[in-house]
Amino acid sequence: MGKLKRKAVESQEEVEAEGVLAPLEWQPPTLDQWLDSVDESAPWLVEKFIPEDALAIVSGQQKRAFKTWWAFLVALVLATGKKIGPLVANRTGPVIIIEEEGTRPETKGRFLKLCKMMDIPKEDLTNIYFAHRQNIKLDNESWRRKLVALVRQVKPVLVIYDGLSQAHTGNENAHEDMSPIFDYLASIRNEGCSVLLLVHLNKEKGDNPKADLDSQLRGSIVTANRYDAYIALRRYKESQAHIDCYTRFRDHEWERYSVSWDVN
Repeated sequence: MGKLKRKAVESQEEVEAEGVLAPLEWQPPTLDQWLDSVDESAPWLVEKFIPEDALAIVSGQQKRAFKTWWAFLVALVLATGKKIGPLVANRTGPVIIIEEEGTRPETKGRFLKLCKMMDIPKEDLTNIYFAHRQNIKLDNESWRRKLVALVRQVKPVLVIYDGLSQAHTGNENAHEDMSPIFDYLASIRNEGCSVLLLVHLNKEKGDNPKADLDSQLRGSIVTANRYDAYIALRRYKESQAHIDCYTRFRDHEWERYSVSWDVN
């Protein structure tokens, strides 16, 4: 008995003429499949601060708000599972840090102080992948491919980039330059991790405590429109003994905390 053969087709015209369905290049899951794939029992990566599957930003005044310290602390909590203050990891795993600011001695000193404070030996840091001042541009196609490949291999719970002003060669105030950066970060998030982006403040509004926290962000309005979570660290004066920490999540109001640092 002869075998039935599926005729190969070269063009849409041949598909229509032969009544043959061409293979699909893309097909989303059905809604029931998608609903089954989403774990709603663990919405937080870092309890009350960074959600799972989120593009989060953290901002603050340079030097005074300790935003890089805060990001490093989050990385240590997620990589080791150790709790510190209000920072509690609901899921632990590898963390990728891209740090484009700070001198080598200064940056090393920060990590050593945090590890001493948390009683973390150097041998427990193998879960953190650290790229320091490698000029990684998120609008460069070569770096985009390298970072995606690393994320797929390492499978991190969080990718940290410090900071937005170093991430591109475009105009931070231009929508057409910033939108592709956030599109790319969203694609990294869709690989199964959260993303934390450190952002500088607008020079005019960043030191005005009455200014809206979204409006204090430097650059295009794209930044304020694209986050899933926003951690705003504010210390308006050097004499201020504590740091105000505001958190906001899409479709939710601001929450406010007070943070004190004692790192020796």
